[in-house]
Amino acid sequence: MSTGSSGRSIRILMLHGYAQSGRCFEIKTKPVIKRLIKTLSGHYNTHEDNIRLVFPDAPIRLNGCDATAVEGDAADSGIYGWTPLYGTDEGVQYEGLDRSLSDLSFITKIQGPFQGVVGFSQGAALAAIFTSWCEMDFTLGRRRALQDMGKNLDPAVTRLLSVPPQGPLDFAILCSGFRADMQFYHGFYDPPLSTPSIHVLGELDTMIPRLRSLELLKSCQDALLVDHQGVHYVPRDTTVVEKIGQNLLMLLWLKSPLPSPGGYDNDGTEAAVLLPQFSKPMTLKLPLHHCSATYESASATSSPTSSENGSNISRASSQCSRRRRLRIVRRYRLSSSSWT
Repeated sequence: MSTGSSGRSIRILMLHGYAQSGRCFEIKTKPVIKRLIKTLSGHYNTHEDNIRLVFPDAPIRLNGCDATAVEGDAADSGIYGWTPLYGTDEGVQYEGLDRSLSDLSFITKIQGPFQGVVGFSQGAALAAIFTSWCEMDFTLGRRRALQDMGKNLDPAVTRLLSVPPQGPLDFAILCSGFRADMQFYHGFYDPPLSTPSIHVLGELDTMIPRLRSLELLKSCQDALLVDHQGVHYVPRDTTVVEKIGQNLLMLLWLKSPLPSPGGYDNDGTEAAVLLPQFSKPMTLKLPLHHCSATYESASATSSPTSSENGSNISRASSQCSRRRRLRIVRRYRLSSSSWT
């Protein structure tokens, strides 16, 4: 993708699944890519040409036997894995993890830093590991957890984990992901990941047990769930792709600083907001004495006037901190997985 002549450059790391390739993943995620570029260009106020997606091949080349009965394309002349085995087995360490982490560190140095990561299946599991690794000097207790975890791992992995590849990401999108075995890799998930994340799960997925995917979701502090009525693939359905885009936009808004101060409604409990590219305005009900919220459709009168077109938010509380907003996400995650 070419880089635009002006505006901020945004880079997203795209990690394919087991027995796939970067090129294969790029083809299969075209609908999501299109929506992702639209969302990110609006949020970061940059031209779409400045959104760069990086699709690396995993470092371990597989043969047809390795790819039997998994999500990849065995007919592809080049199929790769982030570890030689699929990775969902319990009680085993990941052979070749040092090569994958080393590759990601090198890719980040050459083509990063990245604002976000998108992964599928085994790639989603690695994307979560990468996200946690980037939080090393940001999330309280992460460095100590990785150091303690490293005592029982391959020395090559321990050396790599001593230095984060970059600072924390803005977001992670994990499709059909799973958590690595906590016996060996607990440091990536405890303390929970603080980077906002979206978890996309197929209701008919038999490749990754839903429980394994939900374990990963519960290991993320600020996470949203998007279900689709499919099997083990990145969804292409327009409705599901739109949900992913809308949820990403909300997470990015909650993470970013609020623009010009607004104010509460007359009763001091509500702030009407209009998130860009959302299908309808939403009203956040913000109790004064505790940080929780519900979401409901706002009336048409809450839409911004023409004088407010330059703002992403029509009216918002100047007292709403990032911590409060992220707690709103956690409450939202428990109550619903999609906008009504």
